[in-house]
Amino acid sequence: DSRSKEDWAFELLFLHAGILFFDEQEQAKVVLNDVFQCYEKHKTGSTENWKSILVDLLISILSYESLMLRNMACECFKMVCHDLDSGSIQLIMTALESSDKDDDEEVNNEEMDDESGSDDSEEDDNEESSDEEDSEEED
Repeated sequence: DSRSKEDWAFELLFLHAGILFFDEQEQAKVVLNDVFQCYEKHKTGSTENWKSILVDLLISILSYESLMLRNMACECFKMVCHDLDSGSIQLIMTALESSDKDDDEEVNNEEMDDESGSDDSEEDDNEESSDEEDSEEED
């Protein structure tokens, strides 16, 4: 077949977005519109870097709840990764860095919740023992 890997990636994107249309119409409309605009830039040889747009689109698809869409985005990355430029790689690095920061914040928030939860239980224990002492003194 004379089609490039990029053409296969776009075909895969279109097919999965079409399938998604049966289940999640609003999400599918957004994906189809973005894929179509990127595909047009690719086919017309637009001076705008369609690879960066495609990578940005695939990164955004990875944030969707649909496992099918996330798997499809991974497969498309495999098809176009051989030909990424520095702008596309920078987009991926930025997404990974922000993901790491989000993960670190979640871990810190969970640790703070755990610490504050143990303080609360200690305070509750102290209050209970104080209440018990007060009731013993009254007797």
